[in-house]
Amino acid sequence: MPIRVALAIPRLEPLTYEVADIESVLPGMRVLVPLGTRLVTGTVVEINVPSVADMRTVAEVLDDSPTFSADMLELARRVAEYYLCSWGEVLAAALPSGMKPTTIVTIHRERAVSASELELMRRRAPRRAALMEVIDELRGDVTLAYLQKRLKFKGVADQIQALVRDRYITLSSSVSSAPSARMVRAVSLNATLNDDATVRALFDQLDKRAPKQSLALAVVWMAHRSGKTPLTVGAVAEQAGVSTAVVDALIERQALDAQFIAMSRSKGAQQPDVRDESTLDLTDDQKAVVDRIIVGIEAGRFDPILVHGVTGSGKTLVYQQAIRRALTYGRSTLLLVPEISLTPQLGDRFGAAFGERIAILHSRLSEVERLTQVERIARGEVDIVIGPRSAVFCPIPGLGLIVVDEEHEASYKQDDPAPRYHGRDVAIMRAQILGCPVVLGSATPSLETLHNVAQGRFTRLSIPTRADAARAPKIRIVDMRQARKSGSVAGSLSHQALDAIADRVRQQEGSIVFLNRRGFAPEVQCRDCGNTPTCPNCDVSLTFHRMPATLRCHYCDYSEVHLSACNVCGSVDVDELGTGTQRIEQELASAMKERHGLDLRIGRIDADTTTRRGSLRSILQAFSGGDLDVVVGTQMIAKGLDIPRVTLVVVVNADRTLHMSDFRASERTYQLLTQVAGRSGRAQGRPGEVVIQTATPDHPVLKVVASGESITGPVTEWYQDELTQRREVGYPPFTRFIVI
Repeated sequence: MPIRVALAIPRLEPLTYEVADIESVLPGMRVLVPLGTRLVTGTVVEINVPSVADMRTVAEVLDDSPTFSADMLELARRVAEYYLCSWGEVLAAALPSGMKPTTIVTIHRERAVSASELELMRRRAPRRAALMEVIDELRGDVTLAYLQKRLKFKGVADQIQALVRDRYITLSSSVSSAPSARMVRAVSLNATLNDDATVRALFDQLDKRAPKQSLALAVVWMAHRSGKTPLTVGAVAEQAGVSTAVVDALIERQALDAQFIAMSRSKGAQQPDVRDESTLDLTDDQKAVVDRIIVGIEAGRFDPILVHGVTGSGKTLVYQQAIRRALTYGRSTLLLVPEISLTPQLGDRFGAAFGERIAILHSRLSEVERLTQVERIARGEVDIVIGPRSAVFCPIPGLGLIVVDEEHEASYKQDDPAPRYHGRDVAIMRAQILGCPVVLGSATPSLETLHNVAQGRFTRLSIPTRADAARAPKIRIVDMRQARKSGSVAGSLSHQALDAIADRVRQQEGSIVFLNRRGFAPEVQCRDCGNTPTCPNCDVSLTFHRMPATLRCHYCDYSEVHLSACNVCGSVDVDELGTGTQRIEQELASAMKERHGLDLRIGRIDADTTTRRGSLRSILQAFSGGDLDVVVGTQMIAKGLDIPRVTLVVVVNADRTLHMSDFRASERTYQLLTQVAGRSGRAQGRPGEVVIQTATPDHPVLKVVASGESITGPVTEWYQDELTQRREVGYPPFTRFIVI
């Protein structure tokens, strides 16, 4: 019986295949099908379709039940149609990485290459000769992936096909299996120890004859009493301070029962002690927003709502209260955040409010961890899913509320590979299919969202004041042109900024220094010949990183060792031009020591310092607890962080994004500056200050930011001016762009 299968290839229409047992196949199941000489994984999107000529047969049905529900298939179809890609590419993107079987191409050597053949091959096709030399050296079967990794070759299909044609090798393909969780031995209390008297008698016996066993049993007994068993054998031994042989002796004594469980790999920094905020009293504005969201949940209808609240207005508390109310109706929630860096703190806050019934999904989880979380969600063990844009495709049973936090963020847009979707817009599509409210939260909504409000498509609810009677920070603009002329600068930092930081250090308050460029210097240049090293792939200048001393491309991640001499003329007179977070960190420490005699404790948050698991949480905990005086960072610190001790934000270069060749430059600069300014003064009784360094203090955007965080007045006026300009030239939101 024919079925239609969507494949993750850039072909818009699904392909038709024959399946022997149509009763075993349902839409949404994954199947293994032949495509050319390969076996690839696809998703069944339709059954009982008309047959076509030369249909091929499905090799294997991979699922016992559909991986994708009917509403997820419909969502993927709409996304494919809107973003001009194939249905299969969207479905592949929606699968966790651990559930994406990949085709493994294996190369088998049929005959050795002679010396004369190899010499001729070296002259005519050196890459092919290199491939054949490795194949001959290994003699046995080898995977194509291994060859590419060893020789650092890409795009070797032509060479491989030529070797097949000349009968040096043959190819075979197979599909890798999904990873499985590592199983470890764990123990729990034996069922015979079901009363206190029996346990006490055993402890008395062990205390006299085997005191180490008594210690280990006590660990398991206490965990049993608090409902936290089974415990791994290693954990019991570590807590009791004994060897695993002691735990084995308790198993032999039948005091403990042994079993195998999946090993948890979610190691990292210790979980901080975070209070439950979801039960706090709401302000009148917050309560009105929550009540309005609940109307859509109760009615079970599509209801797009913009929650437009100033920074520090308690939007996260609004989300928590709305989610708690949604749970009373048996509905789960999807909460999207723009950056992975926001998930640790947000996960801690929601964990304090809702316990362990939350799941966090993002690309930095291992395949096993991600797959484990997805399985928990599928089993209904999770009420709240938190993650960046890719989480919008997560299959969540009973989904009744979608929240898109910081909906204006550009990081919701997927640039590559297909589907090149916008997480916010896909969330709106999904809410429309499910018939549930979708909440878009922001202090600086995108012009597209405000346009939808003006057109009556979305409802706008405002929270115009900060929570807990906290006041908006005082914003000070520093004209760097005048500062440089008067000599009141130290590197890239004005004396005003340095003095403000010193005041906070003496008051034991926290400061944030913001520069949206990582590395030490954006480029290096030879003073003699003018050469600037560029990326061979992207043709952009390489960024200098001091630790370690490398030149890196921030687009494709190409890197090379930084030499002190020019690689063109050999001159040692090489300049490091511009400023990145590494340089700011160095300049700040030096200037503060020289000007104020202070040894600053500085942390840095950017893509270079947060790659190790738990590193971001560790830095934030140290900063929040007062172990760091200042944090220097990129846009990773510009949003979502709620640290009460922060009373100062310094923006090093406000002009960097302002003058980019992008029609959204003014909008994004306003959003970024307003968001980073909002990290300051979030606690009552701790007034905040923001110092913005700029060479264009009269720019309209900077005037709007300096005016404060009022939703009405100058901001609305500036938005209207922006909309007028875009309407006149036919820019979004009045038209749609496709970038090729």
